[in-house]
Amino acid sequence: MLKCLVPIGSWTVEGQSDYIHPLFFVHLLAQVINATIQHKDEQLYLTYIILLHGPILLVAMAINQMAHVLMAKRVGATLSPIVLFPSGGDTVHTTTSLSDEVKVAATGPISHAIQAVFWLLLYIIFSGAAFDETLTDGVTTMDSFNTLLQNLCAQAMYININIMAINLIDSAFPSDAASLVAAALITCFPSSSLRSVAFLTDIWGSLMCIILTVVGIRETFWDDGNGIGVFHLCVFPVLLLQCIRRLWSLKNGEGAINHPVVGRKCFQQKEDDVNKPYDYNETSMRSVKQQEKDRRRDSEDYNHAGGNNGGDDADDQTEDGEAGDERVKNIELV
Repeated sequence: MLKCLVPIGSWTVEGQSDYIHPLFFVHLLAQVINATIQHKDEQLYLTYIILLHGPILLVAMAINQMAHVLMAKRVGATLSPIVLFPSGGDTVHTTTSLSDEVKVAATGPISHAIQAVFWLLLYIIFSGAAFDETLTDGVTTMDSFNTLLQNLCAQAMYININIMAINLIDSAFPSDAASLVAAALITCFPSSSLRSVAFLTDIWGSLMCIILTVVGIRETFWDDGNGIGVFHLCVFPVLLLQCIRRLWSLKNGEGAINHPVVGRKCFQQKEDDVNKPYDYNETSMRSVKQQEKDRRRDSEDYNHAGGNNGGDDADDQTEDGEAGDERVKNIELV
């Protein structure tokens, strides 16, 4: 797997390189091909697509992952190198509680919300606060460098909003929603097994991938102005296949310990907590039995102590009798 990844230097773990997943470059190539075919008469459109789905998208994903890294370090989690995808990224972190896991996962969508506001402000600057069809109706004809910048800012904002929404609703790994949905299931249904949680998380992720793939088909062939349709077609069929593979493994008896999300330490710890009611009841039963034993032992000790006192009295009486007999004998001798 590492042979297919493109190293980009060490940013997360000292001495270990972070990577870009090859799917990112497949997605960029598909965007270029689509732009060349559908917008061959617009000279600046290809430049716009390359900038939007190349460096702008890459920076958005990098900020997403760095937000995860900063929060993970803040809660004391250990990290592995980052792998950047077109829709996010993956950095394995070992949080020890579900609350910390939710904090780390939530920083991804929050980072995209902040980036969307940033691009909106840039759009206002370049457009002179003119909220025209560039912002409301999608990509317009780019006949100047200024309109190119306006389109880039507007569509960069929309892409960040789109990825933020995906990371909140699509639980197909490596989406942030995978951790959020799994944590919500365990919190709402504490008696459920981790295998069930993994199964439901991937079921929901599969359904969302199917819906987003259908949306991608519609956007690509009927209403494609910013490449979102091609983005969906490149990303979500791949995530869908991964969900199906994990579901097949779970169906065939594979444990949740191998799941990329539910197999993390914080979820395993939660399963131990789920078992605590049973252990507590068992402990309580042991405590009741122990108390009963203690009462019986105390009763036996009390009876034993009483018997000993009675025996001592009898011994005293015997000794007194023997002393009396001895006195009688002495009197007779006299």
